[in-house]
Formats: sequence, C-alpha cells, structure tokens
Amino acid sequence: MSFAIRGTAALASAALTAGMAAGSLAAAPTATAAPTSCDSLEVIAHRGDDTRGIDQNTVAAYDKVNRNGYSIEADVWVDAEQVLWMFHDRSTFKSTGTPGLINQMTTAEVEALRYRKAGSPLLKLEDAFTAFEAYPETRVYLEPKNPSVADDVADAVVARGRTTSTWITGYTDQVRAAQPTVQVVQKVDGTLPRRPRAFLRAGVGIVAGQSGRLEARTVARYQRRGIEVQGRNIKKTGSWRRLIQAGADAQLTDRPAGLVAFCPVALEDPRIKPRRSGRTGPRAMVIRGSFFYDVQNVRVAGREVAFKVASPQRIDARIKGVRAKRVRVYVRTPNGAVERTVRLRR
Repeated sequence: MSFAIRGTAALASAALTAGMAAGSLAAAPTATAAPTSCDSLEVIAHRGDDTRGIDQNTVAAYDKVNRNGYSIEADVWVDAEQVLWMFHDRSTFKSTGTPGLINQMTTAEVEALRYRKAGSPLLKLEDAFTAFEAYPETRVYLEPKNPSVADDVADAVVARGRTTSTWITGYTDQVRAAQPTVQVVQKVDGTLPRRPRAFLRAGVGIVAGQSGRLEARTVARYQRRGIEVQGRNIKKTGSWRRLIQAGADAQLTDRPAGLVAFCPVALEDPRIKPRRSGRTGPRAMVIRGSFFYDVQNVRVAGREVAFKVASPQRIDARIKGVRAKRVRVYVRTPNGAVERTVRLRR
C-alpha cells in the first residue's frame, strides 16, 4: 500500500509499502464520511522530518519529507531587521542552546545560531522557497508565528509562484486581504461548527480541527462543500484513529512514519495468539497477539488485571492469585474486544 496526496505527483512514486497490510479502507459516497483510505490520507510532517540526526525546519528535513511522500509544515518568524526565518519557537534556547528571542535578534545574531541536534544553521524563508523549487507540486503549509509576519509570508508565496501548492495557516482575514490568491488554512479549537458557511464566505479551503473531536457527518458536510478537513498536530494513535474513522483528509504530526504504519491497522480488532501467550512468573503473564493499540481493559479468568502494553503485539499483565492452568483472557480496545483460552505454562 502506498500513500498519495491529492494532486502531488511526487507522492505517486513514493515507496511506503514496508510493513503494511494489503488493501485499503474502502470509501463510499454516503451522507456520513467513510473511513479515510490510507491511499488518500495526506500525511503532513510537522517542521519537516527531523528524524535520524536531521534538524527541524532545514532543507534536509524538507527534502526527506518530499522523498517519503509527505507534505511539509513549517513555521515562520521574523528577526529585528525584518528578515523571515523558518523557526518554530520565539525563544531560541530550546532548539539551539543560545538564550534569546528571535524577533529581538539581529540578522547576524540569528545567522550565528546552530541547532543543538546536528549543528545546522537556521534557514531563511527565501532559501526555503529555493529548496521547494525541487518539488513544485508538494504541498507546503506555512504558519506565521506572529500577525506582523503574515502579510510578508503571503507576499513571498505570490512572488515565488507557489499559490497553487502552498497554504498559510492562521490569520485568514489578514492574509486574504493582503493577497486574495493565497490559499489559507483556518485552525479551529474544539468541535468543528456543524455548517461550513462562515468558512466558505471567508474563502477558506481547509480547516484544521482537533483530530480526537472530528465527527464523520460534519466532515462529510464540509467535504461536499469543497472544504478539506485536517487534524491538528497530534502523535497519539487514539486521535489518529478518530480522524481516520471520521473520513478526514489529512493529519499533521511529529511522527509521520508512525502514522503511515498505523493507518492500515487503525480499525483492526485486537487478536490474541494463545500458543504464544502464557505465564512468565508466579504473578505475571504475557499476552501476545496483534493490534494492541490503546488497550482499555484486560481480564484474566474473569478478573480485571493491571497491565502494560509493551508493544502492539505484547501485553504484560499481573495475575496475582490465578492458579488455573487454562484461563480465559479478554482484551478490549476502541475497535473491539477479543477473548481466547490461554494455557498458563511455565
């Protein structure tokens, strides 16, 4: 199974099949949105893909995003001399180890900063746009971190000819007033309004809601009116599942590879492998199986037991007082429940 973002040629060739089950979640035209197909889910990498020794918001991070078939999300700050930088926090200390506020620093001071992780310099917006020329159809989402930056970012999008593949997140009215051709993403706190009328009037093409609060009927209503629905940044499988169940279009995350691996199994019921499960000590047992995501309850021999999910394939449970050689083991997740007989061998 491969991931493909609508209208992005680069993603059609992205090889992301490793470890995924065959087939995808089928979509159907109904009043309620069908679960999102993994072939159409847009995976948006927050600050680029900064895994394996790569610094966030750098050309290397964006290049890796493009190679993996994701979309790019990046943040924009301005320094004291009005130069725009791809940077997330106002404070520079967490990422670089150098105390300071980026909007109060001179251009020379920002140029001297280095990321703690791999020692890369910070990236200017103009240099980021130059890097984006290598993948003109990959979607890019730019989030100005201050309203004073929004107009300049919008102007840059137009000047660099990225109006069809770049969106600005936030400051919708301000951006549309400055550059009506620039596409915008509107963040929504809490539950999405049932009707998208206000967003349509404002020229909003994408809304970003809280993944764990998306409702399938509302998502379908927005999509019928031509508005895409994204999930705001989250890295929890429970929220990813809710977004997929609701039929949303995209998810922003710090863990893009984790989301890619999770999507094909997001709606699978848990399974127990009795022959690989059993006692590991006088008061402990291991339950082996698959799809142990967001486990809600475990019972052994009819008793609710304390447990720890070691991996999606393993649960470690405490079974004090259980002496039977064969017991019924029950596991419940948000997708469903399974119960099997397990022999407690030593």
